[in-house]
Amino acid sequence: LERFGEVDEALKFDVVYDAATASGGGEDYKSKSLKLLCSQTLDRPHGQYVAINGAPSFWVRKFTCGQKKNEHLVVTNQKTAEFDKLSELVAEGKIKPVIAQQFSLSEENVQKGFDLQKSRRVVGKIVFDMTL
Repeated sequence: LERFGEVDEALKFDVVYDAATASGGGEDYKSKSLKLLCSQTLDRPHGQYVAINGAPSFWVRKFTCGQKKNEHLVVTNQKTAEFDKLSELVAEGKIKPVIAQQFSLSEENVQKGFDLQKSRRVVGKIVFDMTL
């Protein structure tokens, strides 16, 4: 938000998946993410914030007073069937992943990808395509 200022309501998101907050570098993107969620209207439900594995405060809320209405904690347990379902949803066009940058798979490009990830400025996924 600091880079973009206020965001027009029409450009706000239905869902923000946060896999970076509390990932070990002291980052906290929750407050910024909440500002990017769409507001509830007659045509559109309120945007949802989903913490992937989540910060300790999310765990405390989950097991005490519960999460807020539009905030969710998802604990990952990688199962092939779940990835297959996500792939199916992407193929059907029901969800569209945000891709920050795509690289061919090489030692040099892997280093570029890691440098990009470490910059903490990436919006979307960094993809290494083995077919390029």
